[in-house]
Amino acid sequence: MDADSRGGPWSGERSLSVARLGAVPEPVSDEEFQAAKHAVAWARELHAVAVKGEEMPTQRKRHEELMAQADEAERQASLLRNAAWGTDEVLNDLVSRVTKRLWVENGRLVTDTDRGAEPFGELSPGERWRIALEIAAEQVGKGGLVTVPQEAWEALDPLNRAEIAEIARSVGVVIITAEADEHNQIEAEVV
Repeated sequence: MDADSRGGPWSGERSLSVARLGAVPEPVSDEEFQAAKHAVAWARELHAVAVKGEEMPTQRKRHEELMAQADEAERQASLLRNAAWGTDEVLNDLVSRVTKRLWVENGRLVTDTDRGAEPFGELSPGERWRIALEIAAEQVGKGGLVTVPQEAWEALDPLNRAEIAEIARSVGVVIITAEADEHNQIEAEVV
């Protein structure tokens, strides 16, 4: 006799569990599973688009506000650019009264070198002093006196020193400066 016919502990449970489960569903194929997976992804994308669609009026209004701000900023920038060009013209007028060696371009002092037009501030110290001393000699005129800091004179190479000395002689200007050397006493020297 088997355990089911004897009414053992397993006999009632087996029939009860089969009755509870009912019919077991058929297994899902890989194709059906992938199709369902893609359908879920597609539904999520549609949901995201719908959510964005609800946000569109708010975003459109913000876009219009930002575009209006950008237009106003561009208008202000145009006014400032025009004012800057006017400033360059005023500065050029003032600089041209002093020298033809320098002019103002895009808000910067510019000079012509053997390398082309360069901002004055990007020249070497010797090049800047050479131009400055030439302008100073021309501005004080005949009988004038120009004092030159020692570091400025020492920044000039021998060729530029000779050119400054020639400019001073031709204009009739006296230039006074100092230079460190091996002498124990101060000595005056005409260059």
